Amino acid sequence: MPIVANAGVDQNICADTLTLNATLSPMGSGIWSQPAAGTAVFSNPNAGNTLVSQLASGSNILIWTGTNGSCTSIDTVVASRPSFVASAGQDLDLCEFDTISLSANNPNPYNGSWQIVAGPIGMSSLTNENALVTATDVGSMVLVWEIDHIGCTTRDTMNIEVYESPIANAGLDQTLTSVTTANLQGNSLPSPFVTQWSTSSIGNILNPTTASTEVTGLVSGQHAFVWTVQNGPCAPATDTVLISITNELQIPNAISPNQDGKNETFFIQGLESLGTVSLEIFNRWGGMIFESTDYQNDWAGRNMNGAQMPDDTYYYVLKASDGFEQAGFILSL
Repeated sequence: MPIVANAGVDQNICADTLTLNATLSPMGSGIWSQPAAGTAVFSNPNAGNTLVSQLASGSNILIWTGTNGSCTSIDTVVASRPSFVASAGQDLDLCEFDTISLSANNPNPYNGSWQIVAGPIGMSSLTNENALVTATDVGSMVLVWEIDHIGCTTRDTMNIEVYESPIANAGLDQTLTSVTTANLQGNSLPSPFVTQWSTSSIGNILNPTTASTEVTGLVSGQHAFVWTVQNGPCAPATDTVLISITNELQIPNAISPNQDGKNETFFIQGLESLGTVSLEIFNRWGGMIFESTDYQNDWAGRNMNGAQMPDDTYYYVLKASDGFEQAGFILSL
């Protein structure tokens, strides 16, 4: 008896599965098959209403063959699955108030749209894959790029982290007298801010990454210290503090090296602010009796052989590595 196979109506699908609805008339046995290049998997190839899975993007040709004795009938059904995938682009790190162009994939000939899932953010368009986005506040933002066609939708998520714009404050300029150390005080900031003190001047910054730190080894003159604050993709912020060291030395006019513990040495207050200092001592006839190329406030009225010199008036010459020079008289009692 003749047989008629009916594979069903062609269908547009979104997923990679489909329940088929084939029939045979008036009776007989049927089997599903596909062209050699097909990827479909039939749950029960002999059932007209079987589930088929692993359908590829594009057109899937499915063949329903009915047999009744020596009679055969063949019909096909086409399951069309759109071949598009949404891509929102790379996740972004932005600085507060930055504006950037997005780079989602072009949805043509289908329809694309953005959805703001989380966070305050400004967008120039919700339908342009290259919409401009402005980071209006600090925090985590989430956008979804969606492409739609005949009820089929594909989505991709973009995460945007917005960082606070850094502000640097190095503190007030300082003028100090006869010292070799100073305290730096920048604005203190929490993580994830990264901070750093730097200088091209003479001076040793003890803790360069902390807002409050000491600097040592200063000499007379002006020193510039730069406080730099960074945060993620934001441009670094910098501020400079100037520290001026003046040499107002207090030089005694007499010493009394008599072992009573008072005024035993030629002690110059503020000497350390000059850096490396040399000292020469001369007697009243111009003869040098003492010399030091790195004076440490330790001349106690003795000559270079260590012998105690008589009480008298002596002449000193003080020279610093920065060019400072001073001379005068010192009385040894």
